[in-house]
Amino acid sequence: MIFRTYRRKGFSYRPRALRRAVLSILESRPGLTTKEIAGCAYCFGGPIARPGWRIPNESELQSTYRAVRHLLATGKIKNDGRARRMRALRTHKIYMLAKPRAGQ
Repeated sequence: MIFRTYRRKGFSYRPRALRRAVLSILESRPGLTTKEIAGCAYCFGGPIARPGWRIPNESELQSTYRAVRHLLATGKIKNDGRARRMRALRTHKIYMLAKPRAGQ
């Protein structure tokens, strides 16, 4: 039997937890791209709203795209335009919460 002494850092098989992390990141720091959201969500120790702190790998970006697409379809976040000087289709759209959360 193998005992693992390290913590799992990701949201593997936990898409709802990733969506909650995306909402909490956009609540504290609106106007982020999907690449910045992925870097914030997969930060070591939990989601922290510090864009640019960590560069996400391809699988982290893909799961963040999926979570953002689901949140867009349900109407919880909205597309707020495109980042300047960036031409990629998926990674440089700016997202923010569609309406303020309860208690604000």
